[in-house]
Amino acid sequence: MTHAEALKLLRLAADQNDVNAEHNLGIMYDRGLGVPQDRGEAKWFRLAADQGVAASQYELGVIYGMGEGAPQDAGESAKWLRLAADQGHVMAQYYLGAMYEDGLGVPRDNVQALKWLRLVAAALSRIVCGASRQGVQTWERSRCEDDA
Repeated sequence: MTHAEALKLLRLAADQNDVNAEHNLGIMYDRGLGVPQDRGEAKWFRLAADQGVAASQYELGVIYGMGEGAPQDAGESAKWLRLAADQGHVMAQYYLGAMYEDGLGVPRDNVQALKWLRLVAAALSRIVCGASRQGVQTWERSRCEDDA
C-alpha cells in the first residue's frame, strides 16, 4: 500500500472518529510520510489525545515543548505529557521527570522528578532484562543444536 492510499483510508476512518486513524494521520503529517510535512496538522493528534490516546498526548506534549506546529508552551507541554505519563508512556514519563527537575512548565520538584525517572528506569530495566533473557535462550538453543 502506498502512502497516498494509506492517507485516503486513514482520512475516511478519521472522519468516522477512529482514534487510531486520527493518531496515524498526525504521524503522517508530522513526519512528512506521503504528504508534505505540516506540523500545523497537529489537530489530528489533538482529536485522538482528547479521546485518551497516550501516544497522541505524548506527541502534543512534544509539539508544545518544541513550539513546532503550535506555539511553544511549557505548561501545555507538561499537561499533555502528564496525561500520557499517567498511562505508562515511558518517553512522556522521561520528559515529565526532566521538566520537574528543571522546573520547566511545572514547579521545580525533585520528588516528582525522581518519581517519574524511577518509572522510566524500571521500564528500561524490564526491556533490557527481557532482551537479555531472549538472547540467552537463543544462545542456549543454538548451543544445544550444535551439541546434537
